[in-house]
Formats: sequence, structure tokens, C-alpha cells
Amino acid sequence: MRDVNVVVVTGRIVTQPKLVFLGTNNIPKCNTRLAMTGRMDKTIFIDVDIWGQRAVAAEKLLKKGSRVSLTCRLDFDEWTSQLDGMKKSKIYLATDDFQFAPYTGATTQKTAPTESPEPAEPPTSHTVDNDNNETEVEF
Repeated sequence: MRDVNVVVVTGRIVTQPKLVFLGTNNIPKCNTRLAMTGRMDKTIFIDVDIWGQRAVAAEKLLKKGSRVSLTCRLDFDEWTSQLDGMKKSKIYLATDDFQFAPYTGATTQKTAPTESPEPAEPPTSHTVDNDNNETEVEF
């Protein structure tokens, strides 16, 4: 059984995306860096590679400060430093898609109160307990 390697992140682009074409097939790859605010408001920075035709679009559309949402996978690079001969490694995010993400933080703009719609009927859930007794549960 294969492990699942899927990561969903939302953050801001902190470096201008750079497009390169790799190999004899000229496969597009766009590299940038993403900042995400994590626990206790600690900011996490991670490199992102966007592949394929979306890489070309990313280079044109994404700018430093753009808020994006990515569904990607963790990837890993290893190399030997030419400066000191030591082995180096890094984990980064690789994807072939991105979406612009709306800002959902607190707003300072005041809006007029609106009437709330009529409450809908609560959905029900069908469950089976350990004794195979079926019950209808409202929530």
C-alpha cells in the first residue's frame, strides 16, 4: 500500500516566481517561496516548485504578496555542497496547480446588520451502534 503524500497550504508568495525550462523537452518549472502563519503566529517559509503549464501561468500571474492556496506533495532534494563538501538536503513543496486565495481575516469595515433567513430543518444522521441497533440522530 502506498503512503499518501498530499499537503494543502495557503499562504503568501514572498519571492518573485522564477520560470525555467528543463531537459530536452523544455518542461516548465516555476520556483518561488511561500510564507504561512502557523501556531502561535510563527511564520513558516518553504520553497515551492510549480510544474507544467501552470508554471508558465504562475510566473505571469503570481507576484510577491499574492495569497495562494496549493494542493501539493512534499518532495526532497539532496546534494553535496561545492563549498565545504558536506551533504545537504531540503524538503520543499511540489505542485502542478495553484489557486488565488481570498483573504479571510478580520475586517475593520463595518456593515449593516442583515436579517437572518428562516432556520432550516436540522439534518439527521443514520447510525448503527455496537449491538447493530439502528437509530436516527438529530444534530
